[in-house]
Amino acid sequence: HNNNRKATLHDQPFTILIMLATATLIMASNSTADDAPCCWLCHEEGQSGKPLVRNCSCRGSTGFAHLSCIVDYAEYQGKKALINDNLAESITKAFDICPNCEQEYQGLVEYELKKAAVDFAEKEFKDTSICVHAMKNRLVVLDVVNEEDKQEGEEICTRIVSIIEDMKQDDYARRRWHIKDGYINMETGAYGAIGVFYMRVGTEVSLKRAKAVLKKGRDLLRLIGDEMSVLVAEEAMKEVQAKISATHYDGPELNSARKYYEHCIQIQGAANLYTIAAGRKFAYSLFSTGCTIEAERLLHSLLETSHQTHGPDHEDTVATAACLKAVRARKVILKRKDEVFKLLRCEDEEKTCVLRGPLTDPAKMDNEGQIITVANSDIALHHRLATPVVCHGLVHRAHLNGKIGDAREIDRDNRVCEVHFEEAGLKPAEINYENLRILFELPPLERRGPSIHE
Repeated sequence: HNNNRKATLHDQPFTILIMLATATLIMASNSTADDAPCCWLCHEEGQSGKPLVRNCSCRGSTGFAHLSCIVDYAEYQGKKALINDNLAESITKAFDICPNCEQEYQGLVEYELKKAAVDFAEKEFKDTSICVHAMKNRLVVLDVVNEEDKQEGEEICTRIVSIIEDMKQDDYARRRWHIKDGYINMETGAYGAIGVFYMRVGTEVSLKRAKAVLKKGRDLLRLIGDEMSVLVAEEAMKEVQAKISATHYDGPELNSARKYYEHCIQIQGAANLYTIAAGRKFAYSLFSTGCTIEAERLLHSLLETSHQTHGPDHEDTVATAACLKAVRARKVILKRKDEVFKLLRCEDEEKTCVLRGPLTDPAKMDNEGQIITVANSDIALHHRLATPVVCHGLVHRAHLNGKIGDAREIDRDNRVCEVHFEEAGLKPAEINYENLRILFELPPLERRGPSIHE
């Protein structure tokens, strides 16, 4: 530390600083956007070599802090939690969650705080479940492309297994292993984190390790009757097996994804980051199985929730917006080339279509290929991806006019599509393409009661 600096966090009793921090939390709602940002803990501004950081869901001028101040605050809260309840999650909570917005840290701040949590646990609670908890959280944020991070992850995996095996030799720990909320939950969580880390590394050896450790965790979850976590573990095992066999992984099965998303809502709330991530996976499963409209509406709801709770620049808001953009892209087949194009718009009363393509890389959908204009009769709907449409001009089935649904082509020669309607009670119907209009924007959904997203 610079000896010429003003008295700061490290120069005064920490209990005094916590009192100041608590006052700052209370006053945060009264701050304005014109206030100069300062550390909510030590009340100093950022400086060279010690900038202010804020990678959470705080807005305006609130929530800024020096990383070192957050670490000291988190260590203080961890020691305090040890006295109050002695739970690993509580002891490391301040390393994970901003007390201002009560949301998880993200990005570089999350990366550094997860490392600080491991250092704190190793220093204060060596070879305990608290160490295992901090280490498994650190595994999640490591960049496996970076050699130093990958090496750190390998060492953490070995260390976690060693601690668990040593704890099993301790009489007190062994008695607490299979009781309700006992150490077996710590063990299953650790195996899950290790398995996902090895899966991310992606080498042949690491994938085999991932498969073995995920299976071990899955079997323990079955033993304690945690069926929801069993589903999650089995989906991870399927993904690993697909990587081993070099086959495509289509994502979680629709029912499994739906159950897990609803479970996250019930346990953690709709605005929780894990819930939003589970919702994106559910939306991907919906989209992959031909339920584009439901997927789009779900992602729109998730985006609104993330934007309101975490802000427009939060990484989960950005990720959800990217997913929604991908689902909203209308892809069609240019029949004479049998290639996929993005439908940009329809013109001349739906007689002509403006396309971009052909598409080969989903990540380049906005600038890949050329823009061309073709006759409506030259395109066909995608046979696998469902396209949102609205019916019009039907005479014998006039009750379907104005109804929207997901359409997939089933007869290209006769331009016949099968439409699965959004409105409950309407059965799927085969409808000619000329009686369908592609929807670029979905109309508002008529409310019939609260949805599962609320």
